[in-house]
Amino acid sequence: MDATRRAASTTDQVTAAWRPRLTAPNDDGPWERDIYVARTRDLVNNSSWASGAVDRVVANVVGLALRYSARSGIMAKLLGLDLDVASRLATQIERAWSSWANDPLFRCDWERSQTFAGLANLAYRGRYVDGRGLAVMRIDKSPRPGWKWRTSVQMMDPDRLGNPLGVMNSPTMNNGVETDGREIVAYHFRDAHPADRTAYGKQFTYVRVPVSGPYGRPMVLDLRRKTRAGELHGVSPFVAVLRRFKALDRYTDSEIQAAAVNALFAAVFKTTRSQGEAAEALNVEALDQRATARAEFYGADARLSDGSKIAQLYPEDELQLLTTPRHVASYQGFVSTTLQAIAAGLPGVSYETLSMDFSKTNYSSFRGAMNEAWRAVIDERNLVAMHFANPILLSVIEEAIEIGEIEVPEGCPELYENPAGWLGGRWIGPGRGYVDAVKEINASNLKIANGLSTLEDETIESTGGDYEANVEQLGYEKQLFARHGLAPAGIGEMEAEVEGEDDIDARPTADELPDPA
Repeated sequence: MDATRRAASTTDQVTAAWRPRLTAPNDDGPWERDIYVARTRDLVNNSSWASGAVDRVVANVVGLALRYSARSGIMAKLLGLDLDVASRLATQIERAWSSWANDPLFRCDWERSQTFAGLANLAYRGRYVDGRGLAVMRIDKSPRPGWKWRTSVQMMDPDRLGNPLGVMNSPTMNNGVETDGREIVAYHFRDAHPADRTAYGKQFTYVRVPVSGPYGRPMVLDLRRKTRAGELHGVSPFVAVLRRFKALDRYTDSEIQAAAVNALFAAVFKTTRSQGEAAEALNVEALDQRATARAEFYGADARLSDGSKIAQLYPEDELQLLTTPRHVASYQGFVSTTLQAIAAGLPGVSYETLSMDFSKTNYSSFRGAMNEAWRAVIDERNLVAMHFANPILLSVIEEAIEIGEIEVPEGCPELYENPAGWLGGRWIGPGRGYVDAVKEINASNLKIANGLSTLEDETIESTGGDYEANVEQLGYEKQLFARHGLAPAGIGEMEAEVEGEDDIDARPTADELPDPA
C-alpha cells in the first residue's frame, strides 16, 4: 500500500488511473457551463424519458397550484402578538397575496403572461434543467390607472449572466455574479440573450442589478441548490446522469434502426453462378433476356385450389429468408438498469415514474418508492419557498403595507426587523395522491386519532387542498341538503328531520338553518 487509505492509492488496480483534479467551488469556466447546459436542454427537448421526468417533477414540486397559507399561531409567537390580532394580520396577508398572485390579468408578471404559480413553475424548471432559476423584482413607477399593485416579477434566462465587457473572472466577479469577498452584492445581466440575432448589439451591453434594496427588499431571486461553501452557481441534477441518458438514447435509436432494416428486407434471392459466369452475362442483351425469362417464369407459378402459391425458383436461384432475431430481452434489461441508475440521480423521481412501467410493482414496493421520491419533492418545494416564493411575498407585503391593504398592529415589529414572523406560514403545492385510497385514508384517520397528525396536515399531504375552504364548503352543503329535506350522506352525523315530506312548507327555511360560520 502506498497510502494509509486505499481510496488514496495511486497503484491500486482499480484506482490507479483515477486521478481527478481538486477544484475550487467556482472553477467551472463559462465554456464548460455552456456545453453541459446546452446538452441538458437538447436532451430534455428530444428524449421522451428526460422530458417526462422534468414535467412530472415540476408538476409535483410546484405545479400550477402553489399557494401560501399563513399560520396565525406561529405569527403570534414570533411577532409577540395576541392570537386574535395575529389571526387578523394573517387574514390580511393572505388576502393581499391572493389579490396579487392570482390576478387573472397576469399583472404580477412583468411580461403579463402568467400568474405567480406559473412564474414559480418556470423558475423551478430553470433550477432543474439549467441549474438555477433567475428573476428580477420590478417596481412600476407609473402604473396604469386602476392598477393597485406596482410590484411584478421579471424572469431572466441564466444565459444572460456574464462579466461586463468580457473581463476575466476575479475574486469579486465570477461569470456575472459580483461579491464583496463575503456575500453576493449584485448580478450583471446582458440586455439580450447572447444568441439573439435580432438584438442588434444589446447582447454586448450589461446592466448591474443589486441583490437587495437599501431596506432589504429583494431585487434578484436566485433559485439554486448550493452544494459547497462559497459556491456562486447552481448545477442541474441532470449533469450527473447526462452520459447515461445519451448512451440510452443512442442504444434505443440503434435498436429501432436495426428493427426497421429487418422489416424492410424480408428475403433475398441468391444465385449459384460463379464470378466468371456472371461476368460473361454482363451484356445488356443477355441480361434483358434473362430478366424477361425470370419475370415470365415467376409470373406462371402454380397455385393450389384455395389460391395459395407454390414457390418455384428459377434455375440456379435460391430464396433466403432474413429471420435474424432481435435480442429484445437484452435491450429491455439494459433500458431497465440504465433508467434505475438515472432515477437514483434525479431528485423527486422514482424508477416507476421515470419509466412509466408499473408492471413489476405491488402496493408495498410502489408506496416505498413513492415515499422516497416524495421526501425529495418536499425538500425541493422548501427550496422554492426559501429562494423564490418567500422573497416575493416579502415584497408584496411591503407594498401592501404602503398602500394600506395591511394594517400593522400596535407593538408589532417592522417587516424587515422580523421577516420570519411576518412570513410565519407555509407553501402548499400539489398533494401526494393515493396508491390505495382506502388503506391510506384509514391510516390518516389513525394518525389523527393518535395525535400524530391533524386534519389540515392530512388534507395538504394527500390532495394539496385547503382544509378551511373544505369546512366552509361542507357547511354550505349541509345547509343545501337540509333545505331540500335530505340527509347528507358521509357528512357528519347531521339528521334532517322533516315532517310531511310532501308539504314544502314543513322544510326548514334559510333563517332556521345554522350559521355556517
